[in-house]
Amino acid sequence: MVGLLQGIARALQAAAVARAPGILGVHHLLVGRAQGRRCGAAARAQREGGQQAKGQAEGMVALWGRQGHLVGQARGLARPMGIMKAVSSSGSRMNGQPHHLDRSILRRQLLALREAHAAEAEFVWASTALGRSLADAVLGLAPDCVGGYWPMRSEFNPWVIWPALASLPKLRRALPWATRTPREMRYRLWDGGEPKLRDDYGIPASDGELVEPDVLLVPCLGFTRTGWRLGYGGGFFDRYLLACPRAIAIGVAWSWAELPLEQFEPQPHDRPLSMIVTEQGVVMG
Repeated sequence: MVGLLQGIARALQAAAVARAPGILGVHHLLVGRAQGRRCGAAARAQREGGQQAKGQAEGMVALWGRQGHLVGQARGLARPMGIMKAVSSSGSRMNGQPHHLDRSILRRQLLALREAHAAEAEFVWASTALGRSLADAVLGLAPDCVGGYWPMRSEFNPWVIWPALASLPKLRRALPWATRTPREMRYRLWDGGEPKLRDDYGIPASDGELVEPDVLLVPCLGFTRTGWRLGYGGGFFDRYLLACPRAIAIGVAWSWAELPLEQFEPQPHDRPLSMIVTEQGVVMG
């Protein structure tokens, strides 16, 4: 475990140092948030008397703390004012203009942090909190059909909320089906069993009836409070939302993956989300 996190930290260090100040700034920000979560885990463990959990959390803090210039002004970055100070002091502007982030680098950094997050003891608590927030959001919308996704690469599993939606007995669910030609994504009804098929990209999918869900659960690598999402770069969700603008798109994200507004520029094909939900609750919508 320690070896894994050390390897991730070294990879992130190399990527950050080699790139522009704006990338280094967001790297400070993301790692600072990760350290802030670990500090919080240690504090909870101490309050609850869980000495073993406390030791693990403190070990995480020490590991990230050894990465010197990468954590930078990490203390207090979980607070909004701390985040904005870190961004504004990290060279986020060049010649008075915002320095926008390189999306490919940012994706690698966020994926590495998400993998590390999934291996933490705190992940169980955070997943429970995210599931509760997501279930509350869906119940409030009372949809006829929810289009989710099959979790891949340490993504949060949105279907853990299904038992909490029992008060909507007629609610249906669907999984995406992505094709290479044409390059598009559609939804098919799903009975909740283990998918036996794969779409053109090898992702588990259903062969049920084609449907247009009224609520979509959309995985986010990163997000902004104005509703923009950073995904994997395929553009499938964006194209679907363009074709089906009435669908309510709920971004599913971790709070530490929030991106600084002035450094994230939406691209022409990007479609905004209707709502974003994290383990801390609804942050937009």
